[in-house]
Parts: sequence; C-alpha cells; structure tokens
Amino acid sequence: MLTLILLIIGFASGHIEAGDRAFEREQYDDAIHCYESALKVTADDAEARWKLARSIICKADVAPVSEQAGAYKLAMQAAEQSVRLNPRSSDARTWLAIALGYVAIGEGVRSQIRIAHRIKAEVEEAIRLDPRNDVAYSIEGTLYRSLGNVGWVERQLAAVLIGKLPEGGYDEAERALRTATTLAPGVIRHRYELGLLYLDWGKEEEAMTVFLDAVRLKPVIASDRARLVDMQKRIQQL
Repeated sequence: MLTLILLIIGFASGHIEAGDRAFEREQYDDAIHCYESALKVTADDAEARWKLARSIICKADVAPVSEQAGAYKLAMQAAEQSVRLNPRSSDARTWLAIALGYVAIGEGVRSQIRIAHRIKAEVEEAIRLDPRNDVAYSIEGTLYRSLGNVGWVERQLAAVLIGKLPEGGYDEAERALRTATTLAPGVIRHRYELGLLYLDWGKEEEAMTVFLDAVRLKPVIASDRARLVDMQKRIQQL
C-alpha cells in the first residue's frame, strides 16, 4: 500500500513540475492541463489547486474581456479549495485574495465591501504564515491604495448606508509595496503598483523614479507587457 501511495504522489508531483515549467514559459493552457492532470491523480493536492488558480488568473489577465469574469470565478473556486485542503498555505491564501479582487470588480458596492474585508484577512494571514511572501505584500498594497482613494465623506456614507470599509490608506500601501519590492526587486508588478500609488498620492517625482526602474525589468508573467507599455506612456506624460 505504501508503495502505491508513493507512486501516486510521484505521478502528481511530475504533473505539477511540468505545470511549473509551462507556467514559467507563459504557456498557461499547458500549465492548466498539467495541474488538472495532477488533481486527477490526487484530488486533495492543495499545491496543484492554488497553482491552477494562478495559471487561470494569468491566462485571464490577457484574455478577451468577455472571457475574464468566468475564469476569475473558476480561479477563486480552485483557490478556496486549496485553502480548505491546507489552511496554512500562504500561497493558497494569496491567490485566493487575488481571485477575490478580480471577482469583486463585477459585484455591487455592498458585496465589494464584504469582499474587501475578506481580501484583507487573507493577505494578512498569508503574510503571517510567510513573512517573505512578496506577492501577498503586493496585493495588500493594492488593497490599501484602493482604500486610500476613498475619501472621508465617502467612507462615512458607506458606513451608514452600506457597511464599514476596512481601515488603511496610502501610508499602509507604501509600506506594503516597499516591502514587496525589497523581497522581490525583479518583479514588475510590485514596482508598477508602487508607481501608481505615488501618482494617486500626488508624488509624481517618486512615481517617475519607480517607473524608470521598472521598465528595465524583464516580464515574469504575460500581463507584465501591458504594465510596461502603460509605464512608458506615463513616463512620457510625466
């Protein structure tokens, strides 16, 4: 029996490793196929599920808009399953937070507030589980940047009419995104979000410095190319 179990684990690991290689090549369809193959071998593999969610999200990010909403919901389901299987997985909680962020875009304001609290809880737990999880810090920074863009009056009205927003704003966003760039200086997404934060904050010189550093970096995921184009345009405008 032990031999059979080890054999099954080996098959699943092989599919996951193949999926990782495909993901690094930005071959997201192949990566998805590999992770799904791993789950056919062992349906309770938490790693395969959060990596499946990650691949679905990265594919959806560069897909036609009409295909995105459904894909993000599938990613959310895969990440939720991963968290249920392994609540101590920092990566699972991070990619659940990312999926939730995308799903929230198509929701009403009341639902968005509820989801914002959930995203905050997931990234905080992800960071607690792994203080070196740069992606979790990056998502936390984006959340706080969004919260910083909500004015005091809007917050008060929301609290009365809909529900209280999570606490936090630009200062917390900067702290989180600076941590993300320190942990992973070669990731475009972290620097891009930091630059957007500085623009929202009215700190154009800081934004220019961040964008100039970021455009020299190599794309890690397919959506990085759109970020590079956007930063080049913003540099010209600044």
